[in-house]
Amino acid sequence: MSTRSLVRRTVAAVAGGAVVAGGLMAVAPAPSAHAAPANAEAAAAAGWLADQLDETGVFSYLDPFSGTEVTDIGTTLDFGLSLLATDPDSDRVTAIAEAVGTHLEDYVGATYDATKSSAVAKAAAFYNEAGYDSMVVEGINLAERLEDSVDAEGRLGTSPNGDVYGQVWAVRTLFDLGSSKADEAAEYLIDDQRCGTAGWGYEFGGVCTSAVDGTAYVVHALLPQASLNPDAQFAVWDAVAWLKANQRADGGFGDWGVNNNGSTSEANGSGLAAWALGEAGETAEAEAAAAWVADHQLVDSPACGGAPAAGESGALGYDDQTIEDAIRFGIVPTDQQTWVIAGAQALAGLTYLPQRPGATGTVTGPTGYVHAGTSVKVDVAGLRPGLTSCLTGVGARQWLVGSSSATVLVPAGTGSHTLTLSYPGGSTTTTLKALDATKLKVKVAATLKAKKKATIKVKGLAAGESVTVTVGKKTATGTADAAGVAKVKVKVKKKGKAKVKVVGAFPDRKGKATTRVV
Repeated sequence: MSTRSLVRRTVAAVAGGAVVAGGLMAVAPAPSAHAAPANAEAAAAAGWLADQLDETGVFSYLDPFSGTEVTDIGTTLDFGLSLLATDPDSDRVTAIAEAVGTHLEDYVGATYDATKSSAVAKAAAFYNEAGYDSMVVEGINLAERLEDSVDAEGRLGTSPNGDVYGQVWAVRTLFDLGSSKADEAAEYLIDDQRCGTAGWGYEFGGVCTSAVDGTAYVVHALLPQASLNPDAQFAVWDAVAWLKANQRADGGFGDWGVNNNGSTSEANGSGLAAWALGEAGETAEAEAAAAWVADHQLVDSPACGGAPAAGESGALGYDDQTIEDAIRFGIVPTDQQTWVIAGAQALAGLTYLPQRPGATGTVTGPTGYVHAGTSVKVDVAGLRPGLTSCLTGVGARQWLVGSSSATVLVPAGTGSHTLTLSYPGGSTTTTLKALDATKLKVKVAATLKAKKKATIKVKGLAAGESVTVTVGKKTATGTADAAGVAKVKVKVKKKGKAKVKVVGAFPDRKGKATTRVV
């Protein structure tokens, strides 16, 4: 890549000059000290995403549908744009700019190509927001190409109603560059691409469907000109109102598949909505959405001996099910695309992450005794969706997501076993009291009087263990004292030799004796 054409504004300011590109002037601001990432969660997410870049510096992964390797410049730009929100001075921004430059001709076309107008708009937005005054990258003048991609009505591209996801980047960039097409592009986005009186999204089969990500991008696109353009201001207010009305009870947002049914949120929409709402000054809603994103991050847990998916600490999960799959199988090649796209877009929302409230997890198992060598169910509660926790101390370590349940294999042998639940910010325990097979001792008189109550003494029980005593056809129950002894009274009517059978809490805890009823 030609480094001369990619000098960020902070560098240009040191040279003391203003850069002119494509007839558009932008004056360089004064340089500033490197700012730290927005927070540790954003830094970890950015680190994981950076590790997914290929040797050329862009995202490439296995397409789960075609089974072929694909290069994804659009998502690489999403990562760059999110870095500009969470860590604008990061060296990774420069690295992405240089890496995308080597792929730019394939992404936007060597010459004007109307079918690649949305790609042009996103690329132009990234280089502009990253502070590159010269919009000429590898010989491609993105500012001029973007203006060529917008028609007289302000529509980007050639599709009948345009593409909202490209139009938003065109609107923001044309306004920033002072283009003569900026007003028309904004008007087209506001008047022609909204889904009635709802939000913005996509059109399929002649039906316009509002989407969280599309509406969030509209806020980002129009905010810079809202104070100058009343139509833009009203559109921002409407977009923000729609987003707030569609925020889930868990703080997140959802658009696709099972995530559009009002019960499950997802990372992309939640992160982008947090970003948009935060920019618009809706702090409470932005923080709630950002917290949802952060709760769905894979993090190392010393108490659990590592991360839920080995080697994937920092990754942002698309939703609870995606995290559960990663715990079981790892992030396999066919799932990498989902994780990368979710993380690259959701990262921006972590800009508005607050100090999250601490979780108070609980773990409860069966009351009373459990049978040694068998599996029992335990319930975990008090954890927000997406938060990972682990169960240790009984059987193999188990990872869980949010409030959930697990099956634990109780070891052989009689004894108490402490099961520990470890989660972000705390831990708690429960005790499983196990009883193994045993031969109970039965003490009964050699003769019993018919129709009179007789006392059967059973030894070898656990304190508080229930016991059932059967003499002939008569049955009675009792409970062992602290010494493990139960005294059970039974009235027997039928005379003759009688078998005495006792069974404790489980069938393999038993004993027997004989007596005579007279």
